[in-house]
Amino acid sequence: MKKIALLYAWKSTQGGITSFYKDILWSFDSTKYEFHIFTATEKMPLDVFSHTETINTPEWLLNFIFKFNLHIPYSSLVMLLFYRKLKKYDQVIINQELSFPLWIFLKNDITILHGSTLMAMHSWIKEKKYFYALYYFIVSFNTVLTYLVASKVYTVSEFTKNYISKFNNNVEVCWLWVDQNFWKLEKHVKKIDFWFKESDFLLIFVWRFDIWKWSDKVISIMDSLSKKNKDIKMLACVSKLPENYKEYEKIWIQFFKNLWKEDLKKLYSISDTFFFPTRYEWYWLVLAEALSVWLPVVTSNIALWNLLKCSKSKDSSIGNQVQILESEDIAKQYEDAVLNNYKRFLKGELLKYRLNLNYLNLQNAIDKWVTIFK
Repeated sequence: MKKIALLYAWKSTQGGITSFYKDILWSFDSTKYEFHIFTATEKMPLDVFSHTETINTPEWLLNFIFKFNLHIPYSSLVMLLFYRKLKKYDQVIINQELSFPLWIFLKNDITILHGSTLMAMHSWIKEKKYFYALYYFIVSFNTVLTYLVASKVYTVSEFTKNYISKFNNNVEVCWLWVDQNFWKLEKHVKKIDFWFKESDFLLIFVWRFDIWKWSDKVISIMDSLSKKNKDIKMLACVSKLPENYKEYEKIWIQFFKNLWKEDLKKLYSISDTFFFPTRYEWYWLVLAEALSVWLPVVTSNIALWNLLKCSKSKDSSIGNQVQILESEDIAKQYEDAVLNNYKRFLKGELLKYRLNLNYLNLQNAIDKWVTIFK
């Protein structure tokens, strides 16, 4: 049996990465592979691991670490406590930027990167918000060191690869995925099932509601839209409720916290546009989910769009389905895009298209990752 150690700086809000382990690792033959997870933060709530090694970090310290996004550099140092055990494994899979300084002691390791803090730093510089840029500049030291020392790097988009390739030439792209047998439009679900009118134009936002994900612009955009038309409403599906969230009901933002994916699929199905202005992303799994449920999309210029552009010549409906915005006056562009979709909605012209998303199929991803781990 091949014993594989998996290192991870677990954070409970990172649902897309949880899907990676749940969907991929459960597909392996348990008589041939045994996965052990090592974490210095929170335990991952999955049964896929036969053994878990956890450093008992005090709760007050965890709260501080997660508040300032320090879970990765913290975990990188704490993982050194495991190095004697890790040397005995056949393979070590290191998620996120945890290779440094463990690379000194390990052999046959693989690094999986879902994103890069360098993207965040560049985004804040572009907005001329230098305090946040400085913060990510400091955090990025750990990221760059990981790129430099990793023996092999797998990441989830060409967008991320472009950042990593400046420091490490041994990078391969393995896309994330959606289970298209599950994420599909449920035509029988109606708006009235959730106490909305059929005439309501529903935007859906799915992710963390914080400044890193442009929550300030979401609020200002919805404030302006709600003054122009009360039928335009937002369903905000989040892992954690923002402070004073009740006040946002005045501008027609309704929050749903920690939804089961079955309920989220229903909300996708009744919504009219998937809406998310984001400062930076390297993949954005929820966008792939929304596209699988045939939703029109209004978003920022993010990593998955690079893949969609490659498919545009094969599927002309992508241009009708997805609007990508990139401008200094991003709030005005989002407002105009939503109002344009609303006008099409009133005319019955805002149709839900079924795009060709075979490259995001779960089985394709499983086949790829099985090959890697072998």
